[in-house]
Amino acid sequence: MCQECADVLVNAQHQLLEFQKEEIASLETFLAQLKSLPLGSNEVDEASASSDEVFSASPESGQELQQASSDLVSPGLEQSSHSNHNSPQASSEPCISLNVETSDALAGGTNRPVPTFRCSTDGNSVTGNEDFDAATNSQLTKVHEELLSLQRELSSLQQESRILDKQIAMDTKELQRRQEELDRINNEYNEKRLMLFEVEEALAVLEARFEDARYQYDRLRQTNVLNAAFPIWYDGHIGIINGLHLGRLPNKPIGWPEINGALGQCAMLVTCLAKKLSHAFRNCVIIPMGNQSKIAALPNGSPLPLYNSTSAVWKFTSSR
Repeated sequence: MCQECADVLVNAQHQLLEFQKEEIASLETFLAQLKSLPLGSNEVDEASASSDEVFSASPESGQELQQASSDLVSPGLEQSSHSNHNSPQASSEPCISLNVETSDALAGGTNRPVPTFRCSTDGNSVTGNEDFDAATNSQLTKVHEELLSLQRELSSLQQESRILDKQIAMDTKELQRRQEELDRINNEYNEKRLMLFEVEEALAVLEARFEDARYQYDRLRQTNVLNAAFPIWYDGHIGIINGLHLGRLPNKPIGWPEINGALGQCAMLVTCLAKKLSHAFRNCVIIPMGNQSKIAALPNGSPLPLYNSTSAVWKFTSSR
């Protein structure tokens, strides 16, 4: 918007310069017409001096009028030129005078002389010049008011632009602050997320260990220790404990060392059952010693062997 105002002012300056050139050409034409009239020497000198003053004032006023707008046109110049060509000649002693009037023609508010011309013959005014003066003053007033309005608008836009620049600067700082805060929050979020992953991984490991421990516990709880330690089965008509036969048949002879080992396993199994069930034998006590286990009578009985040997058979038979 500010650039458009500047363009309007520049166009107004160019058009005002063209108007000044046209005005100077019209004044030269008017001066030539004045010189062609039969005037007295004093009047011609006065007119020449006035015209010189006009031409000398024109460049100075032209520098001040460069800020006018494009609405300024010069219809009055053409009207005055035609009126001068078509006006009747004066009497033998006409009276022609040049007057300089001032008007407020500049945007800066300074008053400069703006030349306006009146030509009178026998006291009768030329209406073309008066119309030109009125039109020129009206157009200058209009241009002045429009220029002031544009200047006020330009000042308002510049002030608004400064306010917007300050607002943009404040918003930029606020955006930068919030961006920094967002980055900080993102970093904290990433750190917490990493910690969460580590904790979840540790939790998964603990859960796996817990599942394995529970599986082992369930398996051990369902396991019978005595069945695992003393598996009992049979082989035909002969019982087996831990793979050791507890007897023999004529058709299937078993050696005494194996039978003695099987008897030792039986002694150990009975002792374990008694401890598990918190049972105490009243008349005897079993002494498990492998394939040489023994049994003793209570309260003071001597131990008797639970295995086959010469001495053991002798003791067993003698004790009976």
